[in-house]
Amino acid sequence: CGTDLHEYYAGPIFVPTAPHPLTGQQLPLTLGHEFSGTITAVADGVTGWSEGDRVAVEPIYKCDHCGPCRAGNYNVCQQIGFHGL
Repeated sequence: CGTDLHEYYAGPIFVPTAPHPLTGQQLPLTLGHEFSGTITAVADGVTGWSEGDRVAVEPIYKCDHCGPCRAGNYNVCQQIGFHGL
C-alpha cells in the first residue's frame, strides 16, 4: 500500500513522534504494516494452525476498553495503533 511511501516521503503522518499511548512506539521505527508468510513450525499443543498454512497479519493494536472496542469496532479504537506505522 502507499501509506509507507507517504510516510517515508512526506511524514510523519501516522507514525508517532512521541511514545504512542497504547504501544509505546515512536520514531524511528521500521515501516511496513502489510505482510504475510508461511508457518514453518508449530509448537506442541498449538491448535488451529499447521505447518505450511499461509497467514497474514492484522497490524492493528487496540485497547479493548473504549466504546468502539467494547462494541466490536476495534478498527476505530480511540487509541488505535499499527504495527509498522
